[in-house]
Amino acid sequence: MNRPLDSARDDRAGESRRLFFALVPGAAARTALHALARTHAGRARIVRAADLHLTLLFLGQVSEAALPGLRAAAAAVRAVPCSVMIERLERWRGGLLCATGPVPAPLRTLHAQLLAAVRDLGLRVDVRPLRAHVTLARGVARAPVAQAQETTRVRWR
Repeated sequence: MNRPLDSARDDRAGESRRLFFALVPGAAARTALHALARTHAGRARIVRAADLHLTLLFLGQVSEAALPGLRAAAAAVRAVPCSVMIERLERWRGGLLCATGPVPAPLRTLHAQLLAAVRDLGLRVDVRPLRAHVTLARGVARAPVAQAQETTRVRWR
């Protein structure tokens, strides 16, 4: 289970967690994204509305001891507000139904800042280009219909 960084306890210092930095959509965007999932996921496992997010940087397994440094590094990063426009539905490898869109320049900058901060802490990260996407469902058998791929538009700031 993924827990927020703030839920760490000192008595678990020898353990690790699967972590990532992410943006969480506001209520209106979350509702719209969840509606897309219910409409296009078929019998797949739909991600709960409360768990929808856009991953900025996946960290993988991270030791509990690294959490204070990660918190401090994240607090030092400054982001420029921007809008994220989700424009398409795609089926990704492994049966994921993803809502995707272009990556605005401020998100690229934020991704680069987070990556630099994590590397400064000595953590290794599997660096992949940032793709603006929100996973809506898992276990999707087929791609969404072409019309849904082209007419999906959800915006959040």
